[in-house]
Amino acid sequence: MGYVVEAGLSSTKLVHGAPKYDTKSTPATEDLVAVRLKDVGPGTLQLGSSFAMALGDTTKKYEKAEEVLPSVTYGGKMSVMLLEVGARVWFYPRMAQVRQDVEGTARLSIPNGFLTPTLDLFPCFLEKQGLYGVVGAEHLFKLGSRFHVRPRAQVGAQGYDAKSERFHAQEVSVSSAVTALFGEGFYAAIRPSYTTLVSPSHYLADASFGGRSVAYVGFAVGAQR
Repeated sequence: MGYVVEAGLSSTKLVHGAPKYDTKSTPATEDLVAVRLKDVGPGTLQLGSSFAMALGDTTKKYEKAEEVLPSVTYGGKMSVMLLEVGARVWFYPRMAQVRQDVEGTARLSIPNGFLTPTLDLFPCFLEKQGLYGVVGAEHLFKLGSRFHVRPRAQVGAQGYDAKSERFHAQEVSVSSAVTALFGEGFYAAIRPSYTTLVSPSHYLADASFGGRSVAYVGFAVGAQR
């Protein structure tokens, strides 16, 4: 059995590349706890939850200032591919209707020593009834035994029946995860990213390049096994 426990802070909270709170500079906590059950059949079962809370003014979106996101995933290797499927539920404790949606999760990747392509799909089954999908590529650089750097580029698209949002390109982003590994599974990480929203102008409050662009940085410490 394995586990991961992580506590983090971020410059803002992003969902599908867009800031979740009132501004691009509303900081947030971003925490995670999960248990991994290895060798369950041919793969690994993970059960856990992430938690997020705004640390600044969220007047317009006060009810979504706290987020709880329990999830379950199962995955393993299939030939040269890694496949992981699961589901997660979006909860907002401050809202009158606490549960907001149930979302499936699926990730397909082809690990290799050069550039790993990935495909992520997040279908929403109930309220929003639609899909968010991401095509990306990444590579893991190991700098000795203590430091890992994982740069990534991705393109996301989405469409939902809610508000008649037609399927469209949503965001283009570049990011990196720089992780320092310590003894006994402890680690510290910094995760910067830069996103440009490419969705049609009528979906955006500010369609200028500055309004579409979001710089993000997250810091985290944790332990895993």
